[in-house]
Amino acid sequence: MLQLDWFTIILLIGIVQGLFLALALLNKRDGDHFANRFIALSLLVQSVILVDELLLNADVEGRYLHLEGIIWPTVFVLGPLFWWYTRSLLEERPNFGRGQLFHLLPAFLSIILLLPFYTLNTEEKRIFLDTILYTDTIVGDWRETAFWIFFLSMVWHTGIYAAMVLRRIYQHRRSLPDNFSFEENISLRWLNGVVITYLVIWTLFFFSLTGTVERIAYLSDTLLYLSMVVSIFVTGFFAVRQPAIFAKTPSSATPPTEPEPSKYLSSSLSTGQSEYLLQRLLDLMENAKPYQEGKLTLPQLAALLNISPNHLSQVINEQLTRNFHDFVNAYRVKEAQQRLLDEPDRTVLDIALDAGFNSKSAFYKVFKQHCNMTPLQFQRANRL
Repeated sequence: MLQLDWFTIILLIGIVQGLFLALALLNKRDGDHFANRFIALSLLVQSVILVDELLLNADVEGRYLHLEGIIWPTVFVLGPLFWWYTRSLLEERPNFGRGQLFHLLPAFLSIILLLPFYTLNTEEKRIFLDTILYTDTIVGDWRETAFWIFFLSMVWHTGIYAAMVLRRIYQHRRSLPDNFSFEENISLRWLNGVVITYLVIWTLFFFSLTGTVERIAYLSDTLLYLSMVVSIFVTGFFAVRQPAIFAKTPSSATPPTEPEPSKYLSSSLSTGQSEYLLQRLLDLMENAKPYQEGKLTLPQLAALLNISPNHLSQVINEQLTRNFHDFVNAYRVKEAQQRLLDEPDRTVLDIALDAGFNSKSAFYKVFKQHCNMTPLQFQRANRL
């Protein structure tokens, strides 16, 4: 019978929340539907892991011990799901062909590796786990070797995929200034934090396995599942709020945030053509004011000029020695400055939105970077 102690209650909350958030993501209308499926599946996998722990934690009489280990291979699915989620958000045309099944190979291999453990009866499983986890006794057969290979591989597998995801997010964040005129909801800082949290979780798991003292192993095991509950809340909350990144950076693009003329040595754009495109660009910015679109991206602006995004990036980097983000926001700040002086009765937020900023906080940050003062300070300093 299920006893409602504090640990059980937290597990139940995590399970219900994981299922609810997964359903919300699968039915989410906006955002990237493909990406939502991956993160929803990851929440379902974590909920299943918590269900398994809930049953075994409440299994005083050992009635469910025969289920021990059934869901262990699902841990090898979490890394690929987060990797596919990251790629589907950040790549314009991610390739999810049959070759991606390679990422699921460790999960299938783990099932084969655990077959010797699965063949044990309930009492044998109890003795086996108690012996290798809570004592210094060596079982001394190949089943113990297979057991430890599996769990150590689980930790390494999580670390490898965490490194892959963190590296991809780092590349994306480096490319932001050259591709986007805004930062809201596209930096994926939350995903960065979630992945680091998973590293902490599975480090705790490692200590729970290698702890030879039962009390230490129990504490690490408890922290593992409590951390997973927190992770479900954080992952689901931010994933539900995460919009699709409209102008996605190609997976192979990792442009530096500072202009580097040498990267355009192979460009077909001549100096004369570059100067001509620059004049067209400046005329467009002054007359059509595309910067007033809060989600303006490099490909969108290039489409207005009917040129390639690479050529537009080259013109901005070489001719103006700045990145796309600074170029567009300089116009927005100039527009805001004029409105602050001409329309003193309007709110700062209204002026910021009209100039092309998406929020008051983003406006203040960029305005201070360009003017070394806040909008209100600028308004007071230039008041007649």
